[in-house]
Amino acid sequence: MFGFDINYNDTTMRYLVANWKAYKTNEQAITWMDSFTSLLSTNETVQQNLNNDGLAIIIAPSYLVLGEIKDKLKSVSNNKNIYLAAQDVASVDRENVTGDVTVEQLKDIVEFIIVGHSEHRALHNETEKEIQEKIELVHDNGLKSILCISKAEQFLAQADLIAYEPIEAIGSGKNASNEEILQFRHSLPQNFQKPFLYGGSVSLADVDEYLQVEDINGFLVATHSLDPQEFIQIAERL
Repeated sequence: MFGFDINYNDTTMRYLVANWKAYKTNEQAITWMDSFTSLLSTNETVQQNLNNDGLAIIIAPSYLVLGEIKDKLKSVSNNKNIYLAAQDVASVDRENVTGDVTVEQLKDIVEFIIVGHSEHRALHNETEKEIQEKIELVHDNGLKSILCISKAEQFLAQADLIAYEPIEAIGSGKNASNEEILQFRHSLPQNFQKPFLYGGSVSLADVDEYLQVEDINGFLVATHSLDPQEFIQIAERL
């Protein structure tokens, strides 16, 4: 849909994921996109980084507004390296699952799916087996996975992007330090080469400091992605 050809072995690419959680109605999502596209059109730094494959922006709204955001993205004059993600997916790909959204329903709308976010794991008692099944379904249907982790897991190598989110930092404002992030990154297998993102109360105020850590390839941003102006400013730092 948007030139889906990211090279995941390219460590110079930065990734910025907007996780809206359950925020934003259809009307609010449209307003956000209108502001975002307007800000993007006047920000030469972000445009250049997108066009030169130095930056990928991934927007992850709730299921409710995926269609609205997809339509808005089509209207962006230059939408290279701007992608759409779902925040989760059913662990089974069949139609008789009340209340779930399957990969079959998502694959023509999104390019990425977030899997294993700590809030979803906790609220839905999600098991590692279910998370692995989701990753396999995502890949079998030609999509890419963003795996959220707070510890090393056996199926790390199957994911396309890894987002480290220490549980105590999610929605708390208690960000992990550079030292803590590096310690976790270095605890992963030595042959682990996938893009490594940090997600845990990330804001504009933190980004410059985090980018001093060479091992960080980008961010998964929640609350501070809800303001399009701050989100663009974060993108500009990358």
